[in-house]
Amino acid sequence: MRSLMMLVSLLVVGVGTFCIANASVPFVGVAFIVGMAILLMGICELVVNRVTNMSSYESKKEVNVEGFTSVILGCVFLSGQVTEDVAITAVFALWMTLEGLKAVSSVNFNFQTQSPLDRFTEALGIVMTLFGVYMFYNMMLLDFKILTLVGAALFLLGMCRFRIALSIEYRTPDMLTGNKERLADAKRDEKRAMQKAKDGIRETKEARERIAKAKKTIEKEESMMRLAERRRSKDPEKK
Repeated sequence: MRSLMMLVSLLVVGVGTFCIANASVPFVGVAFIVGMAILLMGICELVVNRVTNMSSYESKKEVNVEGFTSVILGCVFLSGQVTEDVAITAVFALWMTLEGLKAVSSVNFNFQTQSPLDRFTEALGIVMTLFGVYMFYNMMLLDFKILTLVGAALFLLGMCRFRIALSIEYRTPDMLTGNKERLADAKRDEKRAMQKAKDGIRETKEARERIAKAKKTIEKEESMMRLAERRRSKDPEKK
């Protein structure tokens, strides 16, 4: 299933690249290809989600939302319901912005504890958000052609789905007993607890370093005050 998700994400990336390379073509000319790619991506998400745990954002329900969104938009483009350039740009701009914000909010912003996948997710989310916002103002700024914007959006969407594929965890089979399922849950809880413990140790270490630094500063100030007091006592005229 992970391989299937990767193949579909690469397909979307390929369609995005194709759109960028043929930016002079009207959107109507590639609407079928774009709609089919988005539809396949949504169907793949829904199917893969049924048999695996797709840790894309905060919960499994949000993955279903993303899959259904792709299916609906794919059907809309395939049926030719959206043909105006302004409407197409607005749809992809809003989609990019929401996808980017969800990706950014799904990771821990502590750079020291982030995994390479978390850093990639954060960077990709920021790029998607900024690009989505830019699309709203494209006509006022660089005024790229519609297929250039759509192609770039599909490219980013494909990369996002590829990132989701890397985080897929296979669900526990139904044949496992309740004890085995509880064991799997306990192991996941243990991993989360260990991560929290690591964060607590790091925060404790930082707090101790701040305490030690504050103590040194206080000792230095007290030493200077005692030295000044001794100097004043030795030289009464300066009192």
